[in-house]
Amino acid sequence: MVDPLNIQPLGPLQGPESTQGASGPKSVQGPSFAEVLKNSLEEVNKIQNQASEMQVKYITGQINNLADVMTAVEEANLAFQATMQIRTKILDAYQELSRMQV
Repeated sequence: MVDPLNIQPLGPLQGPESTQGASGPKSVQGPSFAEVLKNSLEEVNKIQNQASEMQVKYITGQINNLADVMTAVEEANLAFQATMQIRTKILDAYQELSRMQV
């Protein structure tokens, strides 16, 4: 199964004290949230473009297998729906944080 959003499980939760060592603060490794989001959106866009290309090829007779075209279109649809659900969750989290009193 293709994971268009490339979501990977996180390791154990660690508090701020885990970034402090005997020699001082340690930098956290890995891509930023913005990079992960950007890469995920690019992957969804790529899947949608491939599905569109397959539709054009089927219409022009370059591809004869309708099942492959329908699979690609459905995969693009599911990737888009997942992206929209994640967007909704991110907006909900942002609104919740903006309502918090400091």
